Amino acid sequence: MESKIGDLKQRGISNALFNLVSDKKLSCENYFGHLISVASQNSVNCTSFSKLLSLDVAIKNLLTSASCSTWMNAEFSKLSDEKEIKVKSVMAELTAAGVLCDVFPRIQPIPVRNSVKTSDFLIEENIYVEVYCPQESQPERTKLDEKLDKQVDMVQIAISHPITGSNELALRFSANKTIDRVLNAKRSNNQTKEGAENILWIDLLNGFEVSCLKTLPYESINKGDNTFVGSFGIWHAFYGKKDESIFSPDRTSLKFLAVKTDFYNQKEDGLFRARKTLSAAILLASDGIVLFENPWANIPLSIKTKRNIARVFRFRPEYSYFGVNNKLEDFEIEKILLKIEWIYDKTNSVP
Repeated sequence: MESKIGDLKQRGISNALFNLVSDKKLSCENYFGHLISVASQNSVNCTSFSKLLSLDVAIKNLLTSASCSTWMNAEFSKLSDEKEIKVKSVMAELTAAGVLCDVFPRIQPIPVRNSVKTSDFLIEENIYVEVYCPQESQPERTKLDEKLDKQVDMVQIAISHPITGSNELALRFSANKTIDRVLNAKRSNNQTKEGAENILWIDLLNGFEVSCLKTLPYESINKGDNTFVGSFGIWHAFYGKKDESIFSPDRTSLKFLAVKTDFYNQKEDGLFRARKTLSAAILLASDGIVLFENPWANIPLSIKTKRNIARVFRFRPEYSYFGVNNKLEDFEIEKILLKIEWIYDKTNSVP
């Protein structure tokens, strides 16, 4: 393990993270240790390296935080937990707090009292942050492990759909399944505070391991003489409209739209439409941080808050949706949804 840690230090991860691992005598015979091994064997572009780098940056900031250092030390010890899902959850909270405290020095964890639902962090006096790390499909993960265990070849191969699952309906309506996976747990679990700025931090790095590209409302790729287009679903999870936002089936080519008949609609409103107490969402992806502002929020993000978020570690403005001098306007979202309909030739409102 020492040689692996040495390799990672040479590639840009500082002493802060691994000094704490040593000081805490943290067991690495679990998911966290596996993460170190995988990161040391791959390039700096792999998601395992990105997880450790983000955590390292966070730890450096938390070590000098007067309000978070005690909490951080207690949480860090939990990284030796045997349960992978627990380690991922702890990494998500540590990363969120550490990244944010670099631009919001007055951040403090909110203690849990008598199972009362609260946000996780308070910034200054009136900004509340809740951290959530959606996880892959556990049945799909179990199915994958079983397939690999049965193989005896040196190179093991198995096809998996860790976010949507692999049953027929999940694959047919994949964007809706992604929306469910990202936010279903939050729809009935409102931890926002009335009269305050509320931010939902979604950890897509430690959960889904997806890039910023997957947060776009739609994307395209050229293969031969075809341009395939589609939506992953994360953007629509916040901004989409029930029964109106449209998704294309898998492998939809713009060249052959006329023969595609299995387009489908979003089955739930985006969270921003349903929860006006939520001011914004911050999404941590494998290659950066994205800001989604809620155009329907009762209390929008202040200009100061947005300026600070724009200075966080690895902020990606080109993937973010926010207003400049005021809040993001809802007509800007409607124009994007209309454009998607037009691309799929599903509207007569644009000539």
